[in-house]
Amino acid sequence: MKDNKRIKKERKYWDKFSSKFDKRKKKEWKVYESLLFNKIADNLDKGNTVLEVACGTGRVTLEISKQANKV
Repeated sequence: MKDNKRIKKERKYWDKFSSKFDKRKKKEWKVYESLLFNKIADNLDKGNTVLEVACGTGRVTLEISKQANKV
């Protein structure tokens, strides 16, 4: 029962925070673009599997998957 309360509390926090997270990251997106297109995409080869850990809201993950599909 204690775990359920904690899960609900964590979910409430992250649901509220996620919109702020994306807004904050939007300001920094140029850095992410540079990372994605100059560093990560250059290292992708056809057939590679990409694992992103701690992906936040998934915005970077989605961009990486687009790049991986182009290779």
